Parts: sequence; C-alpha cells; structure tokens
Amino acid sequence: MKQQVLTPARERRRFYLGYTILFGIFCLLVFMPFLIYDKSFVWANDGLSQHFNAFVYLGDYLRGILKTLFTEGRLVIPMWEFGIGYGADIITTLQYYVLGDPVAIFSTVPVGGLSAPSAGKWTVDGTRPWRPPLRMFFARSPFSRQYAIPISPAP
Repeated sequence: MKQQVLTPARERRRFYLGYTILFGIFCLLVFMPFLIYDKSFVWANDGLSQHFNAFVYLGDYLRGILKTLFTEGRLVIPMWEFGIGYGADIITTLQYYVLGDPVAIFSTVPVGGLSAPSAGKWTVDGTRPWRPPLRMFFARSPFSRQYAIPISPAP
C-alpha cells in the first residue's frame, strides 16, 4: 500500500483546517446556551458601560479618520477629546479598552445596517456574540501547532 506523503504546506493547511473545525464544534457546544437563551458574554457593569462604549467610540474615531483621509486627502488623527471625562488623550484612553485588539477593527464595519433609534449611526451591536470566540481563536491559533501532540502514522 502506497502512503501519501504530505508536503509541509499541505500538512500545515490540513492541521489548521482540523483545528478550525474542532474549534467551531467546541464553540457551538460551549456557547450555544448563550445564543439559545439570548444571553451576552459581556457583563453589564464593566463590559457594557465601559468596554462596549469604547468599542463603539473606536469605530466612530476610525471612521472619522478614514472619512477625512478619503474626502479631504489629509491624514488627520485627533489626539484629544473633551467628551471623555473632563478631557482626555484618546490613544491613552482607548489603549486600555480596545486599541491593540485585532478584533476591534470590526468596529469600523457596519453590521446590521443603520440602527433605528439613531439614524445615520452605524451599529456594531451585531458583532457582540462572535467577538469573544474570535479572540480566543486568534489567541490560540499561532501556538496550536507548536504544542500539538504528534500523531504518528499507523504501521
């Protein structure tokens, strides 16, 4: 019987495909009760009043930068905002909450179209259920292959 020899690229692709499928199955098992009972992963005291607001603010902030860049042809990055407390440095404030989080880039993407209560504002509320599992996937995937248990082929 002839054994198929996998090239490193095919072996890596096969590993990450299996990792993604297993991760998806486990996410469904673990997070399905949250989705069925319409519960959120975000705790109301800190998560909703601080982190989610920072996520929404980051979306407005980044869209403002992109709008200025594409309409006026200038890269203008606001550094100070008087609407944060008594006035605060935007980058320093956002770095604790969302800056540096690769999933936070989705704050600029409209999900679910325009929100009804505030016409003209983008809504990012639709991204809330899948952001924590996506963070876990991105946090684990670079190390998954390095620490995987080697499976030797059957003799």
